Amino acid sequence: MQYVAQVDCSCQRDPCKRKQYTPLKGYHYTGKILAQYEEVPLRICIRGCRKYYECHSFNMKWMNPSRTIGKCSLLEEVTIGSFEAEADYTHYYWCPKKMTYNLETGTCITNKTGLSWPLANSFCQNLHPGAHLVGIQSETEEKAYGTIFGNFTSIWTSGKRPKDGELNEFYWTYSGERVTYSNWNCSQPNHKYDESNCIRINQKNNYKWSDNICTKPGTALCVW
Repeated sequence: MQYVAQVDCSCQRDPCKRKQYTPLKGYHYTGKILAQYEEVPLRICIRGCRKYYECHSFNMKWMNPSRTIGKCSLLEEVTIGSFEAEADYTHYYWCPKKMTYNLETGTCITNKTGLSWPLANSFCQNLHPGAHLVGIQSETEEKAYGTIFGNFTSIWTSGKRPKDGELNEFYWTYSGERVTYSNWNCSQPNHKYDESNCIRINQKNNYKWSDNICTKPGTALCVW
């Protein structure tokens, strides 16, 4: 059985009128079913994103047994059952305002240049609950961000050394987890100055990491 489905993320009120669902107060519906489902709940029609979300779409072809066709922080992930043949989908993603979805990283992102680490950290946190400076936890993840990094000369990450921490003791401030994966430049980290406690990714070092003075300017790369 081939399941063909499409979601129209117009963010209009009640696009599922024929299904006679009642809109949740203060919500916009995420979309409507434009094709037939079998054994798949019509949860897309009764779930919504709040007004401060924006919709972004990408046309994709999938061969995998199941895929998410709707995703939002307020949504359960909705997946389709098995299909035997290739199906075309329009896949929609919801991001907070001022952020856009990046297909390579699978995150909502935005940036602001010329900020110290404390200001960059605050800027990201104030965008939306859960938004934070970028954190890199694997080589695969770093490669996914490579194109984005290439747009800037220096990028602040959420990695930070505690004030009295050891040379290689860094934590991702958004999660509190210790930094395990790293891509340090030669002779880094060196803690050359007492204030060099923030991880910055620099173009001049081929986008390798260094511990930098937290008050220096850099780009806040925010993810959600």
